[in-house]
Amino acid sequence: MKEKRKVLDIYKQQIVQDFDTLYEKDTEKKIITKLQNLEKKQKLQQELKRNESILSNELKSYNTIKYEIKKKKQEYDNLLNQLNNCDFVFTQEKDRNELEKLKQTQEDLVQKLNDSQNIQMSLKHMSDTRKKLILFEKKQVEQLYEEYQKQSLEAHKNFMEQTIQELKEFQVYFQSQIDNQKQQNQQKKSLLENLKFVQNQRRASISIQEKDVEKSEKILIQENSKLQEAQQKVRRLEKIIDQICLVQSRINYQLQPKNLKNKNAEVKREELIDQITLSGLKLEKIVAFLAKKKDPQRVESINTDADYHKPPEYIGINPLNYTKYWENQNINNLNEDKFMFQQNENDEDQYQNTIRKQILVNNNNKGFQLMTPIFPLASPASSIETKQFAYS
Repeated sequence: MKEKRKVLDIYKQQIVQDFDTLYEKDTEKKIITKLQNLEKKQKLQQELKRNESILSNELKSYNTIKYEIKKKKQEYDNLLNQLNNCDFVFTQEKDRNELEKLKQTQEDLVQKLNDSQNIQMSLKHMSDTRKKLILFEKKQVEQLYEEYQKQSLEAHKNFMEQTIQELKEFQVYFQSQIDNQKQQNQQKKSLLENLKFVQNQRRASISIQEKDVEKSEKILIQENSKLQEAQQKVRRLEKIIDQICLVQSRINYQLQPKNLKNKNAEVKREELIDQITLSGLKLEKIVAFLAKKKDPQRVESINTDADYHKPPEYIGINPLNYTKYWENQNINNLNEDKFMFQQNENDEDQYQNTIRKQILVNNNNKGFQLMTPIFPLASPASSIETKQFAYS
């Protein structure tokens, strides 16, 4: 068996070497037919390996069966000796039953021995047939190997001739590509020189553009500062408009009749102009109604002096109450510090809160009041002041 395995290993090595040489040198188109033969050889080699493995397994099983048969023969001999000894010793009926049992075990062992011998014969027959198949397959492999060697030499010659022709064609092709690449390199060099010239001009134009951008940034900063100032002015005007809305709501409350007065009524920014016009019309009606009470011939002319605080007589206001109010107001102004408006943004909210507190305090006073704040931007002739009066 060892000699046969050595021979098979030698054949395997030769086949692998030939296959490697073909795979390295032959082309794919010509190798296809040869690969088919190699596949057949590989299949045969695989079958040989399988048969060898099966034989080795069968030999192992055969040896194990032999070893078991020897053990069983020894047991059988021991049992025979025991039976012979028992015939002399056991003469009673009880001992006969045990002898019968031993005889039955003896018969069973004999049958097992016969079965094992039959199995051994069948295994020998199988091993002989497998050996014959292996020898037949070896002969086929040797024949295929001889044919393969003849074909490989012819294929190698043809392959070498074709490779020489292909190398010449590749040489011509690569030489043409080298020439084209040289021409392209020259064109790219000329383009680089042109780009360098253009880039220098662009740098000069970029420096001019950067200066323009710096100027525009300075202008933008100035415009942003102006815009912030304008926004601050707009915020101040919005706060002034809100104060005017509060004053107008108070005027509307005073002009309404007693039954229809609503303290929660507010004037919005959108409605301010309309409310001012309505209050103006109402005041005109009041003035016209009061003018009808007296003879228009005796009406005194309106004094246009800015320092003159007395109202005209045709309005119907008692001048004594009016003068007393202003005397009391002057005394209070001397005792209390006046609140001056400051244009600082942080103090605007505080200023608005103080004005609202003044309005609430004046609302709690007795009599018919008309409250408006004194704006610092207004002139003394056009400023609206708080006045307390009573109808005569």
